[in-house]
Amino acid sequence: MKRFRHIMIACTFCCGIILLALIARSTAASGDVLPLAEHAYLAAGGAYNGAYIQPEQTPDPLASPETDVSPEGEDYSLSFEGATDSAEAKPAEPEEIGQMGEASATKAVTEPPSTTATAAEPTTTEPATTKPPATDPPTTKRPEPATTRPPTTKPATTVPTTLAPQPKMLPELSNLNIAVMVKEEEALLEKLNKDRKVRGLSPLVMDGTLRETARYKCKHMIAKNYYAHTAPDGSRYTQWLEMLNYKGSPLGENITYNFNGTSYVYTQWWNSQGHRNLMLHEKATKVGIGIVYDFDTGRYYGAMHLGY
Repeated sequence: MKRFRHIMIACTFCCGIILLALIARSTAASGDVLPLAEHAYLAAGGAYNGAYIQPEQTPDPLASPETDVSPEGEDYSLSFEGATDSAEAKPAEPEEIGQMGEASATKAVTEPPSTTATAAEPTTTEPATTKPPATDPPTTKRPEPATTRPPTTKPATTVPTTLAPQPKMLPELSNLNIAVMVKEEEALLEKLNKDRKVRGLSPLVMDGTLRETARYKCKHMIAKNYYAHTAPDGSRYTQWLEMLNYKGSPLGENITYNFNGTSYVYTQWWNSQGHRNLMLHEKATKVGIGIVYDFDTGRYYGAMHLGY
């Protein structure tokens, strides 16, 4: 809005100057150019710097005040002070004037002024306005709601498994005053494998389950006070093997007792045809040997369980 107001003022000023120039041109013949231009310019706010010499002459009482004729040949050029870019009027140099009354006063004789006054359009310089750099307001993205998907858990597939039956503990036997002869058990197995080797049979391996039932047979006979393959309660060694989840197949059982020592246990079995035949069984691959000494009776009990 401010810029538009400045442009309107400048246009008004230029139109005024052009109008005054046209008036001056129309009145050039009557010699009234200088006074009219002078007053118009001064009225518009300009400064008159031209050289103006008013000759001494007797006023004519019959002349009209509107037709004030200036002497021809006088220099009435004007100088307009103003900011012009292209056509700035050059101020006329002042005339050198002699003293008043001298007949040889020199007057500058120039060509009649141009009948068309050229007015330079004023330029309006607006103060430089520094516009702040256009910065777009920061665009803040609206946070999108986080979609948390529930973890997909596949239903656990339970595969039915057939659990092997857990081994049961053999019934506990109490009130025993006994000792297990471990070294004598190992010595008896070594002697048995020598006899099998002579006859071209494979050696036997000491099996833990068969060894446990053989020892239990000795303890069971001491605790129940009997000597037989079948206990008074009807239990047999094969039932105990089932309780312990024995994976092999049983072949037979040898039992004995004596008062002479552990070496005599082997002699008793070897001298009996039925017991020796079991000890030399071709299918046998495993054996369990148990030798227990009863301190109350002084007896050595022995048991042998074979299997494959």
